[in-house]
Amino acid sequence: MTRTTALFIAVFVVAGATEVSAEEDWDAGFDDATASAPEVPKWVPEITGSVLVDSFHYVRETKPSVPFFARHSVDGRLRAKVENTRVTAVLELLLRHDHANPRRNREGMEQAYVDVGDGTTRLRVGRSLLRWGTTNLHRPADVLDIRDYTDFIEGEKRASYVVWGRRKLGPVFLDGYVLPVPMAHVVPVAALGSSSGSRVPSSHDVQLAGRVSGSLWAYEWELGYAFMFDRIPLPLPTGAHFRRQHIATFGVARAFGKTRVAAETAVTIPRNKAADDAGVVTDDGYVSSVVSVDHTTAEFADAHTIQVAVDLSVTQPLSGTLPRDQLSRLRYPFPLAVLSRITYHATDWHLHLNLVQGLEGFGFAELPALGGKHDLLVQPELEVTVANYVQLKVGAALMSGASGQLVGRYRSNSRIYWSAQTKF
Repeated sequence: MTRTTALFIAVFVVAGATEVSAEEDWDAGFDDATASAPEVPKWVPEITGSVLVDSFHYVRETKPSVPFFARHSVDGRLRAKVENTRVTAVLELLLRHDHANPRRNREGMEQAYVDVGDGTTRLRVGRSLLRWGTTNLHRPADVLDIRDYTDFIEGEKRASYVVWGRRKLGPVFLDGYVLPVPMAHVVPVAALGSSSGSRVPSSHDVQLAGRVSGSLWAYEWELGYAFMFDRIPLPLPTGAHFRRQHIATFGVARAFGKTRVAAETAVTIPRNKAADDAGVVTDDGYVSSVVSVDHTTAEFADAHTIQVAVDLSVTQPLSGTLPRDQLSRLRYPFPLAVLSRITYHATDWHLHLNLVQGLEGFGFAELPALGGKHDLLVQPELEVTVANYVQLKVGAALMSGASGQLVGRYRSNSRIYWSAQTKF
């Protein structure tokens, strides 16, 4: 570890932090009650797990090479946690076997980390899921974790190796991150084209990030910066290449009763020297922004509610135009689109309707005509809980549009799916 990296960790652990992780262990460590509670040396163990059976098949088989059952998998997950007031240790294991798509097979460690700290300072070391951003359905500011992009409908987030320090200073959090093991996103094999081999970042290519967040006048806000590798490769004639890039993020949110309004922006400035030398056309940087509104109704009919979430996603190049090849599209999956989710919540069941309307090809003056281009994803889904520990799910993802459009290029992947999960 270089002197610069060591200084970066020291500054943030001693001086700073933010509201980030989806992990309850992390945020719980900053509870005021925790900070003032007496030390309890007793270790409290907890073991949980789940088994998931997941399957879907295409509505119509458009190519002989596409199997009728595109997914038929079984996931077994086991999570062990032990903690006291200052230390939390977590180990999560995953065993997955997919009979239809062996590329999804996984076995081994999903998360494994140790948290140490009190109510004002905390340090996490290990492999952990991270989260940046303030919006609901699409978060361009969520840049630290890797993702599996082999499925447009169900992209999967994966944990990163990280040293993460947080400091609470009144209403402000300071976070510092060192990601010592660069990891690439999982992309469709076809997207790499004729590129053979890849220049995978080495263990010496440390990535750094920092964030400041807090609340002011009922507004939640966050400001972040990351210097890291583009996890999606550039297909150069000599093989796939991972470029360095600077990413600056900003997010703000506020709740007005049962309505929450949020917005976030991520500015990405890449270093394209290798691509420029090879004569490969790439973007010179881009700005991805999302405006989000979420509203939940008051309870009715014995604890029933309806929740509506709508995101408007826009990506603009810093100069020129955005490349439209398949790999570039993964960097900004919703360059101009409206994403929405309507959920009917009942005690033991939930009914979801997810919609994605691509808006590329017509201007902002035409935004009210959402169905005009028919570049649309419609995804109804019913989720039922049986006996508090079995969750059944059935749904469909139906896509339409032209082959060059946001959703339309995936229209042959329209599907019907189901899953069953039990937790213990």
